[in-house]
Amino acid sequence: MAMGIVTCTELTSEYEKFIPDHPFINVNENSLREKVIQLIKDREFRTEKGIEGRKWVEKYHDGVKVVKSMIEKYKKLGWKLDL
Repeated sequence: MAMGIVTCTELTSEYEKFIPDHPFINVNENSLREKVIQLIKDREFRTEKGIEGRKWVEKYHDGVKVVKSMIEKYKKLGWKLDL
């Protein structure tokens, strides 16, 4: 996703509730073929989902943000960090 490439995966309904703003194309064994065909045929949809994915990664998975989040969680747990 960081490269703007559409990502298809199977998500449980519980996980979709946990990350409701995700950019993933939710697929399963019954819908994979249909979704891949849609992505192949619909360039606009494919491009849009790729852009959404990149923005989502920047928002949630930027390396600096992830490390800061981890440090904050460790501090809350009382871990001593020698930074």
